[in-house]
Parts: sequence; C-alpha cells; structure tokens
Amino acid sequence: MKIFYIYTSTRNSEDIKIIESGSSIYAGIFNVFWALYHGMYYIVAGLFLSYLILDLAGLGHLIKIIEVIQMSAFFIFTDELHRLNMRIKKYNLTDVIYSESQDSAMYKFVQKNEKVSYGI
Repeated sequence: MKIFYIYTSTRNSEDIKIIESGSSIYAGIFNVFWALYHGMYYIVAGLFLSYLILDLAGLGHLIKIIEVIQMSAFFIFTDELHRLNMRIKKYNLTDVIYSESQDSAMYKFVQKNEKVSYGI
C-alpha cells in the first residue's frame, strides 16, 4: 500500500492531480530531466543560473560538489518538490489516500466525493 496526495486546481475543481508519496531514485539520478518532465521549469532555471554564476565567478570547481548535493536533495526532498510545484501551479491539497495504485486512489477519492463529477 502506498500514500497518494490528491490535488485539485483552484481554477477548475475537476482538474485533479494524484502524486505518489515517497522518494524517487529517478529524481536523484536524472534530476534535471525529472524536474523538466514534472514541469518544474523554475527549478531547472535556478540550477542553470547558479551554475552560470559560479562559473562566471571563477568557482567552476565547486559545480561537481553542488551536483552531488543536488542529486541527494532531489532524492530526499521529492515530496517537498512536488508540493512546492503544486502550490506554484495553484493546486490545493484536497485529500491523502492510502491505496495500492493511482487508479484505486482516484476511485476512492471519487467515492468519498460522490456529489462532484470529476470527468473520469
């Protein structure tokens, strides 16, 4: 069983995002690509901007150290990055569901909120 966070858009209550809780090894290894895949463009822009500033300041040798820290941070703080991303995209945490899969989490969420049609 896994924990899933259910987010609904503040603009459209039928727009639902389901995010699995927990760390992601893929977020640690492929951190920039993982962030781009999840639409976290501001994080990627911040990383490249920090690399550019370090390089222009003559501290390019620190980039390797920062990359290791970055990999660890993406692995450990996967949930927090998702929460930040949802907050920036104007989504509210609506529910937390304990379920076996994303589909069953959506089913449980809809069952709890029968009064609203979510276009499934």
